[in-house]
Amino acid sequence: MKLLKNDAGDVRLLWKVLLLVVGFFAVTYLLEEFFIWIAKYGVIRTGVMGSEATEQAHQFVSEFPPAGDLFAIAESLIWLLIGWVLVSKVEKQSFKSQLIGFEWKKNSIMMILIGIVIATLFVVLSIVMNVVFWGGTFDLLKVQVSGTFGGILLTFVAALVLAFTQELIFRSYLQDRMIDKFGVGVGIMLTSILFVVCNVIFRTMPAIELLSGIFLYILIGYLYYRLRSLYLVGSIHTMIILYPALFGIEAPGEERFVIAILLMMVGFYYFNEKDQKEKSAESIEGHHRAHPAH
Repeated sequence: MKLLKNDAGDVRLLWKVLLLVVGFFAVTYLLEEFFIWIAKYGVIRTGVMGSEATEQAHQFVSEFPPAGDLFAIAESLIWLLIGWVLVSKVEKQSFKSQLIGFEWKKNSIMMILIGIVIATLFVVLSIVMNVVFWGGTFDLLKVQVSGTFGGILLTFVAALVLAFTQELIFRSYLQDRMIDKFGVGVGIMLTSILFVVCNVIFRTMPAIELLSGIFLYILIGYLYYRLRSLYLVGSIHTMIILYPALFGIEAPGEERFVIAILLMMVGFYYFNEKDQKEKSAESIEGHHRAHPAH
């Protein structure tokens, strides 16, 4: 029992993480196979049989935008299900909105706007850096929205639902528990690494893009830790998905890596300065209370 639970009788964090990760991988794999099976026997009718038919179905699921959007929505439901199991069944707590991150006093429309601005800065600055230092062009900033209204709406909904669901599970649930166990810095870093691993495990990605993702989500994790706004981090995440998927705007991986580090440093610097000013103000106020003017 010591291996399963800690001295307080709570299930150890290790098993919660394993349930989250292994459960997600298993269900996602089965879900992908189900989508491929549907495509193979219900959508693609070319007369091709065997492994070639399976390959065509896999390509269809991977490259046909509506299929990818529906898969993202299904994936979001998996995250919600796993979150519900962790909170309600493992921790035996009520799956209430405040517990999982929707603390309305910490959220506002302004936070959504700030999130959009941060995501836009990340993408635009990466492209500008590519233009200035590597001779790229601003053509990368050209918006290229194509498809029917229904397809565009489906892509937007899929990005919104997936982003907010993942932020809810990783930031509102997992990151808080990681911080309680390992402290702020290590907790945020481990959560960000785990998040990136969960998102790339089924596809290959260059190392530089993995690192840019980790540093970007360290920033997002730190913003959530300081501001406790799911609106903020959810809107950043949504726009990071939408810029390439819907608007056709995507910066090279190397530049995203550098800009992610710079934005992370700016965020740390801003909140450090804010803390110093608050400590200074508290010190002055305490001095005045201890030595009131006569």
